[in-house]
Amino acid sequence: MLDHLQLVLERLEKGVRIPATSMPELRVLYPAEYAAATEMTASIAASLDIELPPEESVFQVTTSIDDDGIWNAFARNGLI
Repeated sequence: MLDHLQLVLERLEKGVRIPATSMPELRVLYPAEYAAATEMTASIAASLDIELPPEESVFQVTTSIDDDGIWNAFARNGLI
């Protein structure tokens, strides 16, 4: 997670944003992880006195769950 945060800060410093959708399926499939990621993003932004784009919460969820887990969850719920 620290590596991800460092890359985010470097991108923001350079004015680079990675466009992302809100991925509402993550809110349904991983509600606890999404809530935690949203709180973590707000906390990090407040601690560093910076503004983090909303998509950072989505990126944090995807980095906090294993790759196979997310695709298996999508398949079980008919999303892929």
